[in-house]
Amino acid sequence: MSCHGSRPSASSSASRPRSTHARTRSHRRVEMALSHADVDARRSDRTVNLGAGTATVSVLFTDLVDSTAILNHDGADRSDTIRRTHFGALRQAIHRCRGEEIKTTGDGLMVVFRSALDAVECAVAIQRAVARLRREEPCSPEVRVGLSAGEATVENDDWYGQPVVEAARLCATAEHGQILLTEVVAALIRTWTKHRIVSVGSRSLKGFDEPVFVREVDWADGDVVPLPLPPAVSPVARETLVGREAEAERLALAWERAKAGERRLVFIGGEPGIGKTCLTAELARKVHDDGGTVLWGRSDEDLEVGYQSFVEALEHFFAHFPTDEIVGQLGCRAHDLARLVPGIGGDPAPTSAVDPHGDRLRLFEAVSLLLTTASRTAPVLLVLDDLHWAPRSALKLLRHLARDPRDAALLVVGTYRHTDLGTSHPLTELLADLHRERHVDRVELSGLHPTDVATFLEVASGGGPLDERGLEFATVLQHETAGNPFFVGQLLHHLTEIGAVSPREGRWRPELPLGEYGMPDSLREVIARRLSRLSEAANRALKVAAVIGHEFDLRTLELAPAAAEDPMALLDVLEESCAARLIVELDGPPGRFGFNHTLVRQALLDALSATRRARLHRQIGEAIEAQPGAADLAGRLAYHYCAGAPAGSATRGVLFAELAALDALEKLASEAAIVHLERGLKAFALAEQADPATRARLLVMLAEALHLAGDVTRSKSVAAQGADEARFSGCAKLVAKAALWRAALPQAGVEDPLAGQLLDEALGAVADSDLRLRAALLGQLALYRAMNEGQGPAADPIAQQAVDTARLTGDTTAVARALMDRCVVLQGSHDVRRQRRHIEELAALLSHLPVRNRAAAEKVLLRHDAVVHLQTGEVARFDDDVEAFSRLCSGSGLNGEWLDLATIAMWRSLRATLDGRFGDAEVFAAEMLQRAPDEINFHNTFAAQLFLLRRDQGRLAEIKDVLREAVQTAPRLVGFRAALALTQAELGAVDEAREELEALAVYDGTKVPYVTRASSLALLVETGAEVGDAEHSARAYEVLLSHSGQLLVVGWGAACLGAADRFLGVAAANTGRWDDAERHFEAAVALEEAAGSAPLLARTQFSYARALAARGRRLDRTRALDLLDAAAVAADELDLGGLQLGLGALRDRLR
Repeated sequence: MSCHGSRPSASSSASRPRSTHARTRSHRRVEMALSHADVDARRSDRTVNLGAGTATVSVLFTDLVDSTAILNHDGADRSDTIRRTHFGALRQAIHRCRGEEIKTTGDGLMVVFRSALDAVECAVAIQRAVARLRREEPCSPEVRVGLSAGEATVENDDWYGQPVVEAARLCATAEHGQILLTEVVAALIRTWTKHRIVSVGSRSLKGFDEPVFVREVDWADGDVVPLPLPPAVSPVARETLVGREAEAERLALAWERAKAGERRLVFIGGEPGIGKTCLTAELARKVHDDGGTVLWGRSDEDLEVGYQSFVEALEHFFAHFPTDEIVGQLGCRAHDLARLVPGIGGDPAPTSAVDPHGDRLRLFEAVSLLLTTASRTAPVLLVLDDLHWAPRSALKLLRHLARDPRDAALLVVGTYRHTDLGTSHPLTELLADLHRERHVDRVELSGLHPTDVATFLEVASGGGPLDERGLEFATVLQHETAGNPFFVGQLLHHLTEIGAVSPREGRWRPELPLGEYGMPDSLREVIARRLSRLSEAANRALKVAAVIGHEFDLRTLELAPAAAEDPMALLDVLEESCAARLIVELDGPPGRFGFNHTLVRQALLDALSATRRARLHRQIGEAIEAQPGAADLAGRLAYHYCAGAPAGSATRGVLFAELAALDALEKLASEAAIVHLERGLKAFALAEQADPATRARLLVMLAEALHLAGDVTRSKSVAAQGADEARFSGCAKLVAKAALWRAALPQAGVEDPLAGQLLDEALGAVADSDLRLRAALLGQLALYRAMNEGQGPAADPIAQQAVDTARLTGDTTAVARALMDRCVVLQGSHDVRRQRRHIEELAALLSHLPVRNRAAAEKVLLRHDAVVHLQTGEVARFDDDVEAFSRLCSGSGLNGEWLDLATIAMWRSLRATLDGRFGDAEVFAAEMLQRAPDEINFHNTFAAQLFLLRRDQGRLAEIKDVLREAVQTAPRLVGFRAALALTQAELGAVDEAREELEALAVYDGTKVPYVTRASSLALLVETGAEVGDAEHSARAYEVLLSHSGQLLVVGWGAACLGAADRFLGVAAANTGRWDDAERHFEAAVALEEAAGSAPLLARTQFSYARALAARGRRLDRTRALDLLDAAAVAADELDLGGLQLGLGALRDRLR
C-alpha cells in the first residue's frame, strides 16, 4: 500500500515527475482524511507524575524568609500583593526548568524534577528572580531552597520518601538566599553544571540518625551580567510609536508568556516604513530593561548568505557571553554551531556526502539548543528583521525553532514586508505552515488613522494639541501618505526643511497645495529631492554605494573608479551624506556605512540605467577581488560579476557562482546555492567563451541543490537538462551524475521513464573501470525498477549486481551504499534470512566507514532491522530498534532530520494501532504528515494507516474517496486498489468490489514491489471471501504461502496487517481446503498472541470462527462460539466497531 524506497539523504518532498496533478491529488487526499481525523497532535511530556509507584526524582523545597515580619510591617493587602508577585516569579522559573509543582507549603513550594540539573538550574533561577524583585522592591522577601534526589514514592499526586524529607529539612536549615543540596545531587550535576558547588560540612537533620553531608550552590558568583543591546537597536523616536498601543500590548503579552517559559513566535508584517522595526526596537529596549537577553539580526536583499540574520544575532551573543561556559553546555553541538560562528567549539563538524540533511538538522539543533540553553539564564528575545529577504535556509531554521517542542523562555519576532510576498515566496509558505500553531502570532501593521497622524505631529513638534488648521493638515497628510509613519515623518521633515510648514511656530497650513512642494504619489520623489541637495560628488558616491549593497565599506568604494574622481575626497562626501541622514556610520570597524532606509537605496538604484548598473557591478566585483581575503567572498563576487555580465564580467561571474555554490552546499545552505547557480547560468548565456561542460556542471549542481532544498520536481527537470548538456559536451560522468539526481528519491508507484532511460544510458557510457559510479548507477536503477515501476523481484538481480560491483572497488562506502539499496529492494520479501545477511554485513562495515557517513548508514541499518524483526513477530526487538533509532537521531534532545522524524512518528502510529490505542495512532499519523508534508511516500503511508484505523473503528465509509484518490495518484501501488475493493465489499457494494478484483487480476507476483506484494494479496484474499470469489484466493494462496509464519508488514513499517497465516487460512477456507485453513488459523493465533496485539488477534479469531461455521463439522459450532466470545472481549474493550457488527451477526447465526 505504501513504501519508502529512499535513502536517508533523500530530500524532504517529492512529486510525480510525469504529472503536475499528483501533488495536488495527494494534498486533496490528505485534506479529506484529516477532515475525519479530528485529532490534536499537541502532546505534553512535562509531568513527572507517574501515578502510583516509585521513581528516581529530584525534589526541591522553597521557603519565604520573615514572611510574618512583612505582614506586620506592610499590612495584609500589601503582603498579599508581595506574595503573589513572589510566587509568580517562582512559578515562571519552575516552568522554564521543566519542574512539576506538587503543592504549596504555606510560605513555600514543593517541586519535583526528572533531572537533577534542571532542579539546580531552577533553584538558581529562583534566587536570581527573587534578587531582581528585591532590587525593584527592597521590602520583597528573600527565599531559601533545599534540594535532594533519590527514589521516592508517589501516591494520590503527592511524593513520599527520604529525598522528600531531606529536601524539606535542608530548606528549613538554610539561611536566606542559600541553596543547600545533598551530596547525591552534587554528584549528579558535577560534570554538567556551570555553577560552583561548595561544601558546608555535615548537618544533623531532624528525623535522621546520622549527619547529612551538605553542599551549597554559590549562585551569586555566577550572577548574570545582561548582554548589551545589539547595535541595530537604535533609540526610537516617540512619534513613531503613535497609534501602535494595541500592537505593543500584544508584543508585551507575548514577552510575558515567553518569560514564563513558553516558546513564542510573532510575525510583524506591513509595507515599507510602516513601523515594524521601530515597534520591535521599542520591545527590545523594554526586554533589555527587564533583564532579558536581546539578539538581533537582519537579512539583506542582495546577499545570499544562507543564515545571515542568525549569524549576526549569534555573533553578538558570543561577543559578550563567556564562550567556554556556553560551549561546555552545548557539548558536541558546539562543533555544528561552528559552521555559523567560526571559532566556537573548535573546528566545524565535517560535512557528510551521504547524510546532508542530517548535517543541516544538527546545525539547526545546535542553534535551537543554544537559544534554549541561554534562555535558562535569562529570557531571550531574538529579532529577525526583514524576513522577506531571508533565504529558504534561514526560514527553514526559523521553522525548526518554531516547532521545537522543548520549553524555552524564548520570544522570536520576525518582521517582513507583506508587499514583497507572492504566492510562491518561501516566507508565504512558512507563514501558511505555521498558521495553525498555537504559539505563533501575527501582527499586521496598517496605516495610521487621521487622529493618530495628528498625535504624531503633536509629539514630533513637541507642542500642544493641534488647532483646526493643524488637524486639517493631518488629514491631508494622512491621505497623501496612507498613514505610513515613515512617509509622514519624511514628508514632514521635507516640508519643514523648505519652510512650507513650521511645527515650532504652530504653522501647519502651507501656502500652496502640497503638490506644489513636490508632494509625490510615492516617497521616492521626496528622497530624490533630498538627494538633489547633496553635492554631485555625494550623489555619484551614493549611487555606487547603492549598487554595493545596503551596507558598504569605504575601501570597496575607493577602489570603484566610478565612485569619485578623487578617492581621497570620498570620506568628505560620506560625511555630507551622514549629515543629511541618508546614510549612517555603522558600529564596529571604522569605514563601514549603511543606508538609513532601504527606500533611499532603492531610489538611487532606480535612477541608474541598466547599462550603467551592470558596469558598476563589474567595477565593484573587481574592487572586491583586488582586496586581501577576496577568496572568502565568493558569494559577493558572484553577485556583482553575474549582475555585471552584460558589461563583460560573465566569465568571472560563472566562475565565482560555481565557487559560491560549492561553499553554500558545504555549509548546508542549499537555497543560497540555488541562487548562485541560477545567477551563474544567466551569466553563462552572456559569456564569450561558453564551454558546454561548464553549463552541464552548473545544471547538475543545481539539480543537487534543488533536491536538497526539497524542490524534487524541479530538481528532476534540471537534472534532465544537465544530462542533455553533458551528453552534448561528451562528458559521461556528468550524464551519470545527472541520471542519479533525476532518479533520486524513488516515489512508490509513480513512473518516470526518463529516469530509467538516463540510468541505462549512463551505464552504457560510463567506463567499466569506473566501478564506484557504476555501482551507484546500478543501485539507483534497481531502486527505480522496484519502486517506481513496481517490478518487484525483477529488480533484485540488478541490486545484486550493484553489490558485486561495489565489492570490486574495495571502498566500504560504495559497498555500504549498494547494500542499503538492495535492502530497500528486498524490503517486504519473504526471504528474511537474506535480508538479515545484508543487515549483518552492513553492521560489520559501520566501523570502517568515514565518520561523516557512519550515522546515516546506521540509521538505514536500524530501519531494515526493525522491519525484519516486526515481520518475524519479534515485536519487543522491533521496539528496541525503534528506541535505538530514536536515540541515534536525537542529537541534543530532539530526533534527527525530517525523514527520521516522520519515520519515528510512522512507527509509533503503527505500534499504537497494534496495541489498539487508536487515538494515539491518529495523533502520530498526523505528526508524521506534519514532518513530511510534501513527500508522496508519506502521504501514501498516511492513507494506508488511516484505512486500517477506519476499518477497525467501523468507519470505512469515510475513507472510500481517499482510497479512490490514491488509486489514481499511484496506480502501480495495487494495495490501494485492493483496499478499495475490500472497503466496497464490507460496505455492501459487492458488484463494485468484483470489478476491482477483476482489475487486480492482471497483477502477479512479479509486477508488484516486494514492499506491497504480500499485503496487496492479503487484502485481495479477504475481498474474495466477502464476495464469494474463490479463483483469486487460490492464486493468492500460492504466493502468500512463502510468508507463512510471518507478520505482513507494509514498506518500512507503514502498517501491519497481521499474520500471513490468517489470510492463508481465509484463502484455504474460501477454496474448501478446511484442514489447511485450520492449520493456518492456529499458526496465526499463536503468532499474534506472541506479538501481543489484541486487535489483530480478535480479527483472526473472527475469521477462524467464520471458517469453522462454514465447515460445519461436529464441535465446530462450539469452537466458533468460543472464538467469538474471546474476540468480543477485545472488540468491546478497544471499541472495534468494524468487528463488533460481524461478531454479533455470526453469533446470532450460530445460535
